[in-house]
Amino acid sequence: MYRHEMVEPSQQLLKLIVHTNSFANGNVLRHWHQAIEIDYPIEGTADFTISGKRISSKSGDVLIINSNEIHSVDNMNTNKNTLALTFLIPYEILIKEIPNYESYWFVLPKKREEVAIIKHDLYLYYQHSQIEDEYRNLQLKSDMFLILHDLLKYCSHDKTQFMDFPESLHYINWQK
Repeated sequence: MYRHEMVEPSQQLLKLIVHTNSFANGNVLRHWHQAIEIDYPIEGTADFTISGKRISSKSGDVLIINSNEIHSVDNMNTNKNTLALTFLIPYEILIKEIPNYESYWFVLPKKREEVAIIKHDLYLYYQHSQIEDEYRNLQLKSDMFLILHDLLKYCSHDKTQFMDFPESLHYINWQK
């Protein structure tokens, strides 16, 4: 059984879900959405299944889940210091802001310094989301565009290079 999750733009355009120790040993059932999802466990671990591939994440890892990839999370282990961030960039924003978005596939870069830039962007967005002031929304929009810029610069690839998509992903993409 799969679920489709609707991710709609908010005032900040990007949805941030902050997981702390209150998300005790949680699981997220198999689902997909048109949004790009970026998961960043700063402190904590979890097991992801993304398009049938099992990935064990640990503190400091970053995972990119492309539009329409079926994914789930198991064994989200938490403790008093747990902090994991899930970023969802809605499809409407992606097609509006990234020319030819449908032709890209996003993969974490191999160079450590490029991964460090992505982590910095994500953590900066999180830090700014915790500040309540009159310029917060403007700052978060700026941070979102920085994330988009660096995803495109460091993580984007021609989608045709990744034609070994799981069969279920082909089905989902052709149903648009």
